[in-house]
Amino acid sequence: VGDICEVIGAALVRQAEDLQSPKVAQLLDGCRVEVTQIGSGASGKRIAIQDTGSVHGWVSVVSSSGEALVRIIEKELRGAAREKRIEAAVKAARHDHGKHTARFEVGDLCHVITSVIVRKEEALDSPQVAKLPDRCQVEVLEIGSGPSGKRLCVRDEEGVSGWISVVSSDGTQLLRKVKAPLPEAPAFPAFSPVTLEEYPPVESKIVETKKPRPQAPSLSTVQPSTLAKFVEPFFLVSSTRAQRGFDLEISYLQREDIEQLLSEKFASEGIQEPSYDHLKLRDATGKWYRPGEAPDVPTPDLFPLTLYYRPPKPQHSAETVLTLRRREAYEALSPSQRKGLSEVQRQLECAYNAQNNDLVDRAMRLAHSLGLPLGTGGLPSSLMPESVCFPKGNEPLLYDGHIYSMHSTSLLVFDPPDFSVPMGMWNPQRQRVDPAVLQNEHPNRSDIVHFGKTFHMLEQGHIIDPDSQQVVGMIRPMTGDFEFFDPIPLQVAEFM
Repeated sequence: VGDICEVIGAALVRQAEDLQSPKVAQLLDGCRVEVTQIGSGASGKRIAIQDTGSVHGWVSVVSSSGEALVRIIEKELRGAAREKRIEAAVKAARHDHGKHTARFEVGDLCHVITSVIVRKEEALDSPQVAKLPDRCQVEVLEIGSGPSGKRLCVRDEEGVSGWISVVSSDGTQLLRKVKAPLPEAPAFPAFSPVTLEEYPPVESKIVETKKPRPQAPSLSTVQPSTLAKFVEPFFLVSSTRAQRGFDLEISYLQREDIEQLLSEKFASEGIQEPSYDHLKLRDATGKWYRPGEAPDVPTPDLFPLTLYYRPPKPQHSAETVLTLRRREAYEALSPSQRKGLSEVQRQLECAYNAQNNDLVDRAMRLAHSLGLPLGTGGLPSSLMPESVCFPKGNEPLLYDGHIYSMHSTSLLVFDPPDFSVPMGMWNPQRQRVDPAVLQNEHPNRSDIVHFGKTFHMLEQGHIIDPDSQQVVGMIRPMTGDFEFFDPIPLQVAEFM
């Protein structure tokens, strides 16, 4: 019932299910009808239909010779499928169908992703009303009807209403809907202690056993399940660096050493646990192979072979930790501090772009007046603007509980927002921050810096602390690794 069908050839419509009932009409080939009832007769081939006009009655779905007279072209949808189709039809009927505002409904609660300007009217040249900070919650009051398809009328938590854009001019998302909370589970009824005295003995010929009546479980012993808290590892690189792969070309003379060359390549790239499922091979003819599919004895015409390694997206990265810290830092602020934070961040962006210390001091005074958390370097990295901590060409690096900014090419590690002296250099093979070597004018030594401390490195590889004039480490000539140890007086070290 409810199926939409099409007549094949011609079908005779009768008034009732009985084949001897009066004729009503003759349906032509291609006529569409809707099934209104399924017949209950012994033949099992009669259905009640209604066409798009006023014709309704009973037809046979097959002829006496077994040929089909009616075919289903659209099944009746029920339940969730029907609701989904209705929802899709409603969306398609909206005036902003296919535009950026189509995913929003009046009454939706949304979070501002990045600070947006609120204007009085839908037009972009209307007067400015306010500026909403990031992570501010708003309610959608009206969907814009302009040709841009990206304007909404919203109201914030303090009652300020106006028009904002849901995407920026370059397509960046500015607003996202707040996920609806999961429905609360029904509360369990309270169990009262049960005793045998409450149940009078029942007269029976069966011998009574002395098994105690089972007690209902106490709800106080049930512990609520909680999600395991994310534990930060010692280090995490950015998702982009974790997904970095490599291409390795193998010549015909190297065919016997493929496994060794691949192992060395993994080590040089700092890949500790490679996933061989993401390794592919292509021969000189352009044919691709997966691990184990390549020929056992490749012929010379297949060389050079090229190995491609593209690791999967990591589950966690330095961006994950940075996002969690930013969320915790922002949620710890009061509403007034959140509003003032956007202005502090704007001033800091201008100050660092212009390299103006006076503007930095001005922004820090504003942050102090708002009661924002301040350290020796100003705002913590979780509240600093992203463009200040991670300028173009830099990426986040989590190391020993601290978020650093690492230059993507030189691998120099900095403690933002100070980019004057590096903390060291990231060593992908050792998965650690090694001292960074600095150039100087002294002919017999070089300077190295490690987490804010500058050392002198002599020609023989000794690392000298300039303050105490003691040898605090050395560089191994074979590997180039730095090794720090307990201080030794320089005079003693000269005879070592």
